[in-house]
Amino acid sequence: MTDSSSNSNIDALIQPESSIISLTTIGEYDSIVEKYKGLDFSSDSTFVINAGNKQISLKTLLAEYDYIGRYSVYNCTDCIGHMIESLSRYHTRHPKEKMAIIIKGAWYRDLHVYNNKYKNQFVFFASDNLPTDYDEYFEPYFIKSNKSGIEYMFIPLPELQERTHKRLGI
Repeated sequence: MTDSSSNSNIDALIQPESSIISLTTIGEYDSIVEKYKGLDFSSDSTFVINAGNKQISLKTLLAEYDYIGRYSVYNCTDCIGHMIESLSRYHTRHPKEKMAIIIKGAWYRDLHVYNNKYKNQFVFFASDNLPTDYDEYFEPYFIKSNKSGIEYMFIPLPELQERTHKRLGI
């Protein structure tokens, strides 16, 4: 593959018929980012659970938080550790941005422990299913959100920590 073709859109990959607008290579550091700008969450009925066992709509969460981490309790501990460490470093540089982590497979009472451990950095939520294609992978991932929904998503690979840090600007 030539350098010019590696920087172009990767349309040849199999893409599910969902809201993916494009699979794009991003510079030298993040190999593939899925853009969900067209995904409409206004009628989405997906909810997350907070530590008080109250439901909050995913739409509300995306509007309130700037970065959202997502992982499963069954993901590798190195992958989860890298994601949390990366979000912690990002929080140090951008303390005014709000961050959340949504855990797949967590019991709502466990969220109290996580919230106390990472007080003033992130807020933890639980949800077993999110309407993203990344939820089908067995990897933690980041969601960069804005007031209208998902701006972009990417997988922070612990084997390529510098790429994750460059992607987050830390």
